[in-house]
Amino acid sequence: MSEMFKRSFFGYDLESVQQEIDRINQQYELKAKGLKMEMTELNHQKELLRVEYNNVKQEVDFRENKKEFIKNQLFEKYIDLSDKHLAAKHKMEDSIAILKNQVQIKQEELSKYKGYSNKIRTDILKIKDIFETLLEEEGVEK
Repeated sequence: MSEMFKRSFFGYDLESVQQEIDRINQQYELKAKGLKMEMTELNHQKELLRVEYNNVKQEVDFRENKKEFIKNQLFEKYIDLSDKHLAAKHKMEDSIAILKNQVQIKQEELSKYKGYSNKIRTDILKIKDIFETLLEEEGVEK
């Protein structure tokens, strides 16, 4: 209270005291109104931030769910492809075993045919020798 009150006969002048009180009230009312407006603005900003937060949270949740979905899809595809790869490997191994068996059978047949061929050759050479001997005995020239 920087203002000095005027003195009157029975103390301070009531009118000047009342004016000071009115001035102080007016300052407090202006300050209170300013603070209420600031509070209203801050509440509004808080509400905007809350809405923005909720939107961002929804977006993050959506992306996390999408990420989890994609991760699960990729894992399922990986498992599926791994199963197919394993099945193809087993099929290939079975095919190789069958082919090896067939090769073995063919080699055995070839060996057997070689044996027959050698026996037939030997038999033919024996028959040739017999005919040559017979022809010599008969006196026929070659």
